[in-house]
Formats: sequence, C-alpha cells, structure tokens
Amino acid sequence: MYIDFKKPNKHWNYYLAIEHDMLKTARYVEICEDNLKTYSIEYTRIIIAAASEVDVLLKQIYLALEFEKERPNFDDYYHAIKEKMPEFLSEPLYFEQYNIGFEPFTEWENGSEPNWHKAFNNLKHNRTENYKDANLENALLSLSALYTTVVHYYLCSASLKASIKERPLLDIINSLSPHSRMMQFSKHPQSFFM
Repeated sequence: MYIDFKKPNKHWNYYLAIEHDMLKTARYVEICEDNLKTYSIEYTRIIIAAASEVDVLLKQIYLALEFEKERPNFDDYYHAIKEKMPEFLSEPLYFEQYNIGFEPFTEWENGSEPNWHKAFNNLKHNRTENYKDANLENALLSLSALYTTVVHYYLCSASLKASIKERPLLDIINSLSPHSRMMQFSKHPQSFFM
C-alpha cells in the first residue's frame, strides 16, 4: 500500500477548524449587528485560539521580513509590517453569506492595539473580570485577523524568487485548499469559492 502525503498547510488547516467552530455558533446566535455584544464560552475559545495563532504567525512573518529582535512583541510586529507590508494593515475582508465587512487591523494601522487583541489579552489574563469581552464581535474580528495573517504568512513563506511585493496575493489565496467558507479579501472577490 502506498500513501502519498504532501506537506500539509498546518496553519491554514487550523484556521479552517476555528472557522468551522465559528460557523456552528451561527445556528444559535445569528451573526448580525444586534448580537455583536453576545458573549459565551464558545466565543472565548474562538477568540483565544484565533488570537493566539495570530501571534504565532505574526512572529513568523516578522522573522521572514528579516527583523531580528530576540524577543519581539506585538508592537514590534506592527512596526515591521508597517514598514515592509503596509497593505497587510488595511486589507478589507468580506463575509458574503451575512454581507459583513471586516477590517481587523484598522486600529493597528493608526498605531493602537486592535480591540479584538485587547479582548484576547483581557480574557487570557483575567477572564472572570472580562468575560463580556468574549463576544461575537471580538470572535469575528479575531477570526478575520487570523485569515489575514495566515494568508500573509503563506505569502511570506512561499518559495518564490520574486520579492514579497511582486507575489500575487490571489495566487496564495487560491493555493490554500479547501477555501474559506467565511472570509474573502474585498479586493479579491474572485478568490471566494474558486
């Protein structure tokens, strides 16, 4: 018997698992503006999983961009990305099924920590006091931040001879399979369900 294993896209598969969990919650809490402040244990889990993975991947992007601080932090990631991949900060996303747009790094683009990341830290360090931060809004923004980050991680780690600026984002998106059921970049609508 022969099984031909290809190198898995582990970070993409992890994103898809979290996305699947998010979609399951929509059967019980409608994804709409009225419910953005609805909080739950499941949203806690989604926020912590998604935001933790964002931190892991931001560090890898930081290193791929050839920055070398021994123990970089979230602020270091911001400065590296702002300098070498500024489009990352302003990539708008769209969730077609619910007609919702996301810009998970808007505050970061203006030099402030994103609200979903503050919520993540609040939940990580003092969940009892900050349980209301485990809400639909922060879950959606954490997941959209993870989508942006994982796609850009693969953009940075692609074994291409072209510079990062010359690599088509759409090629990276289309190489990730199966495709996201929730997120797409607004600038690249044809990438959804290709």
